[in-house]
Amino acid sequence: MSKQDKVAFLVSSILVMLGLFITAEEGPAGLILCAPVVLYWLYRYFSGDISFISRDSDQGKR
Repeated sequence: MSKQDKVAFLVSSILVMLGLFITAEEGPAGLILCAPVVLYWLYRYFSGDISFISRDSDQGKR
C-alpha cells in the first residue's frame, strides 16, 4: 500500500464515520459527506490507481 493510498484511506474513513455519526443524530444530511468519498474511490478504481488492488490475479499461482 502506497503512502497516497494510506492517506486517502485514513481521510476517507474519517469522513465516512463522521457522516454516519451525523446521519444517526440528524438524519440523512450526514450522507452528503459520504458521496465525495464514494466518487473518489470509484474514480481511483476505474482509473486503476489503487495499489493494494492488483489487476493481475495471482490466485492460480502457488
